[in-house]
Amino acid sequence: MKADFYKENRRAFMEKVETGTLSVFMSGELLRKSADDDYPFYANRNFVYLTGIEQRDSILMLYKNEEGYKEILFILPSNMMAERWTGERIRPEIAAEISGIENIRYYDEWNMQLASMIQKEKVQTIYLDLDHKSDRRNWNSADWMKQYIETGYPQIEIRNALPILKKLRLIKKDCEIKALEHAEKITRDGI
Repeated sequence: MKADFYKENRRAFMEKVETGTLSVFMSGELLRKSADDDYPFYANRNFVYLTGIEQRDSILMLYKNEEGYKEILFILPSNMMAERWTGERIRPEIAAEISGIENIRYYDEWNMQLASMIQKEKVQTIYLDLDHKSDRRNWNSADWMKQYIETGYPQIEIRNALPILKKLRLIKKDCEIKALEHAEKITRDGI
């Protein structure tokens, strides 16, 4: 998919939220398998739908104000030693090219940015991608962020972005249909 696809997805999402709200989306984190191994990483599909980024420990913040909306993408900084074992991390210029987001920062800055936005923009509501099944509750990055906000900013109302995202993702765009058809062809050829 091209960056315009992700830009349009973010724009459509922001049309559905109220002015003065902040939306925070997380790509997810590695799950530990054993003392020396992790399970393969799969990014949160709603995060990918909004950014195109499939790297762990990445965060998207979207703030809607009267003039429009601001977007910040937080990614892991390069670390040659860690990358030797876990693979190359996405660079800011590549993240910008994929996502169409110009404001790229490093992961260790997200909590200061969150505090700054809550204070400067007087944020009263934060949307999180809270996805739970009724018969079980899996702890994920959004749950962790919800707890972080409830503990540090108890005055903030937390709303679930999932119903909005479900409606947006329900009807596929032409480029999504083409990608699905291509995946189907690859599967058929493999079988």
